Amino acid sequence: MAKTHVESNLTERAITLTRVFDAPRELVWQAWTCPDQFARWAGCDGFSVPLSTIDMDVRPGGRFRWTMIHDESGEETPATGVYIEVVEPSRLVYRWEDSRVPEESIVTITLIELEHGTELTLRQVGWTYGSLEWGLHATRAGMAQEIDKLARYLESSAVQAI
Repeated sequence: MAKTHVESNLTERAITLTRVFDAPRELVWQAWTCPDQFARWAGCDGFSVPLSTIDMDVRPGGRFRWTMIHDESGEETPATGVYIEVVEPSRLVYRWEDSRVPEESIVTITLIELEHGTELTLRQVGWTYGSLEWGLHATRAGMAQEIDKLARYLESSAVQAI
């Protein structure tokens, strides 16, 4: 399994992750935009995102919401936001809102079709939790875990049947 390349920039409060998947771009797009697929991989390690908590109106100006639930404690972490740009199957930009922090962030997902797979670049610019350095570290680690879970999902026999 390929590793996720991660970069952070404290000045910009930005995190960029890049990963190549052995999957067609359309399949990677669907994993990000179809609730039944998103529920199969979303959430960092030890968390899940039940399908019943997911609502996605994937169009510019459309809203999304989902809830990440800790597998052991049941603690809930809701996520909401607004899609800014939707260019199927290559670009998804959304504003991430979080009631726990006063700022919002912008997430840009770019999917580039390769000869044998898809390159995903995810860039988040904006808020962080807690102190800037700690917040970037925690956010970066959680995002890398999610991308690893996405890779496992895309490699699974369940997705191959779709």
